[in-house]
Amino acid sequence: MNFRKFKTIVVSSLLLFSFKAWSQNSSDILHQILKLQETGSVLYLAAHPDDENTNLIAYLSNERHYRTGYLALTRGDGGQNLIGSELGVNLGLIRTEELMAARRIDGGEQFFTRAFDFGFSKNPKETFTIWNKDSLLKDVVKCIRQYKPDVIVCRFPEDSRAGHGHHSASAILASEAFDIAGNPNIYPDQVKEFGIWQPKRLFWNTFNFGENNTTSADQLQLEVGGYNALLGKSYGEIAAQSRSQHKCQGFGSAAERGKRKEYFKLLKGDSTTIDIMDGVQSAWQQYKNAKEIEKLFKNIISQFKSDNPSKSVSDLLLLRKEITSIPESSFKSRKLKELDKIILSTIGFYASYTTAVPIVSAGDSIETKLQILVRSNIEVFIGGLKGIAGDSLNKSCPSYNNLKTISLKSLAANSITQPYWLGKEQSKGMFTIDDLGQIGKPRNDAPNTISFSLSFNVDTPPISVTLPLEYNHTDPAKGELTDPLAIAPKVTAKINDPFLYFNLSNKKTISVSYQYHGNTKAKFELSNEVSGNGWNIISNETSLLFSKNGDEKTIEYTIEKSTLAKSESLKFFLINEQGKKEEIRSIKEIHYDHIPSLIWYPEATISLKAIDLKIPQNKIAYIKGAGDVIPASLKAIGFNIEEFSASQLEGKDLSQYTAIITGIRAYNVDNRLSILQPQLLNYVKNGGRLVIQYNTPSNSLPENLGPYPLTVGKNRVTEEDAIVTISDSTLSILNTPNKITRTDFNNWIQERGIYFAETNDKNYVQPLRMNDKGENSLSGSLLYCKYGKGTYIYTGLSFFREIPAGVDGATRLFVNLISE
Repeated sequence: MNFRKFKTIVVSSLLLFSFKAWSQNSSDILHQILKLQETGSVLYLAAHPDDENTNLIAYLSNERHYRTGYLALTRGDGGQNLIGSELGVNLGLIRTEELMAARRIDGGEQFFTRAFDFGFSKNPKETFTIWNKDSLLKDVVKCIRQYKPDVIVCRFPEDSRAGHGHHSASAILASEAFDIAGNPNIYPDQVKEFGIWQPKRLFWNTFNFGENNTTSADQLQLEVGGYNALLGKSYGEIAAQSRSQHKCQGFGSAAERGKRKEYFKLLKGDSTTIDIMDGVQSAWQQYKNAKEIEKLFKNIISQFKSDNPSKSVSDLLLLRKEITSIPESSFKSRKLKELDKIILSTIGFYASYTTAVPIVSAGDSIETKLQILVRSNIEVFIGGLKGIAGDSLNKSCPSYNNLKTISLKSLAANSITQPYWLGKEQSKGMFTIDDLGQIGKPRNDAPNTISFSLSFNVDTPPISVTLPLEYNHTDPAKGELTDPLAIAPKVTAKINDPFLYFNLSNKKTISVSYQYHGNTKAKFELSNEVSGNGWNIISNETSLLFSKNGDEKTIEYTIEKSTLAKSESLKFFLINEQGKKEEIRSIKEIHYDHIPSLIWYPEATISLKAIDLKIPQNKIAYIKGAGDVIPASLKAIGFNIEEFSASQLEGKDLSQYTAIITGIRAYNVDNRLSILQPQLLNYVKNGGRLVIQYNTPSNSLPENLGPYPLTVGKNRVTEEDAIVTISDSTLSILNTPNKITRTDFNNWIQERGIYFAETNDKNYVQPLRMNDKGENSLSGSLLYCKYGKGTYIYTGLSFFREIPAGVDGATRLFVNLISE
């Protein structure tokens, strides 16, 4: 390790850490001891979840035993979703937890910046017009100073070989941060807290992505394909399991076994042709008691008993004493925490702090349970608990497999569990975070905790344990499960349709379900507000009365639109006993088996859409795609939509449908759709209307995707405000039933379109052209042709983002595609 001005941090003799239901087998414990002995550290840096090289992280963390972190600039909010309908910040929440699951497998740590993934960017110049470069550079420097890596490794280069503007931007930020992290005059507020830090080297981990091969024989190489007997897996197997956690991106991976090389190009720092960590010294060597520490490590490792790890406790406590005596620093604090976890693992320690309620209201009383157990014969004694818990458990001994349990009444934290980066409205490219101390953290700290200490019958300070309060429950099929405790507002609202379209009627009735999360009887008065004139909101009920947590009440509202009304937002409010008005939030729950349950609280808002939208009342079949919410949006608009898989339509009389729509990536995810393709084209020939939304180029696409030759390419327009040129405004597809003009391309979000069609066949009409700044004009975003008596359409326009977001022009155009 490089000794470059550790920031001195005073810590108490009681070192706190989160320690929930901790349990490790003997091989894992020995593996952690080897990692404790090693002091080297590496920071991997890229742009998105799934950019990281899990082969390298698995190798560095588990073979070399280095502290290995991954700094992802974004949470992946701008991607697509293969497993569900979540997009935007909801997708970012999922991908954050998928990264955390990956790091639990490969042994790395996870960090983030304030950057919001706004979607594909073609170059870093465009990226930095949307991202605040200065703020992100400060975030990266903070991570370097706090994490203190010996070496930084980039996944991508700064130039176009990176393949994405975000990728190139990550390399640019890494290079600039490397140069200034050791300068005490830059970001002095950070220096006060973390000190300065100068990594020894900056590398680019070059790659071979098929046609894009950036490796060469003269680059520094590491063999990373080894096997770890303690873990019972090769690093390729660990890497594949880690990478497969990125399920929403379809990144399930087969394990690589046998030899594998990784390649590195030195960008900055000390030259080397030997190893990325060449010349990095062990941090233990700087201390006066280095020999004693080295001797203890040697004894602990050589004498470790896999059948009785507790035999190592006495030497581990001696090691703890030696580390406690070194000068205060962040290094010392971290190593003591790691050592304390190892000690507790060797004695078979288990503890949990749980509740049987998944959601509680801020500040309310909760029934909780604390359990403490030591499954070995090493005597330890509980201390430090307060109140009833202290009276019952302090000075007691949970050793000899003697489970200590106490039921408690706890108070929920006073603030809701809103992800810290979603607490305020964000800009297009950046999350707004007032508390700069949160930046870098993958998720919020636990809102409720309980702390106690464990004392040994030896002359050593007690070990302090902090447990998060969690929701513990049992699923009949999955068994015992633990999820984060959600702390909610007193009342939340469930709104089924966030967009209400008044194209067919000037009056609509909706239902809003209010959920209560408090634990005592309560009454609330209700009010609502529309942001503009011309709307009248009527309800016979204006109050809510609840008796217990989980109660719900549904209230109907009649919404009347005047002829002069414009599109506005409808919000709902509670009025408390003091007459204070508080905006009601909705509750968003995300549940997947591979990540913890996620609950957060967006605004409870209904967008009232007063747009000129003509909708024919016909029956339409929709073949479901990946993460596709367009069917629900079309139903909300007023279409008669029936949803199917491809196999459900095989042999079915399709003539009953005036149009058939295939969802996004439907041909990529439903292998029966290619088999159905001849039937679909015959449907068109006989007078039907087939609308195919974008698919990615792959072998899953049928040769006859269209009635005439066409292929799906990789062209896209990423600037959502790119100028759109209409080649012929008289075309029926742009006039029936809605007149489409250039104003219908205003206010689009994230992008214009992706995976445009490519064809030279004159049978196709391509009415739109568009391009990003400085690039050639592209067709292929929308093409159609007459085939027999019917109409065939392929579109790469991003309707899957625009329509659920309530973009008026995109909605009007899509109505034309399926209605003409």
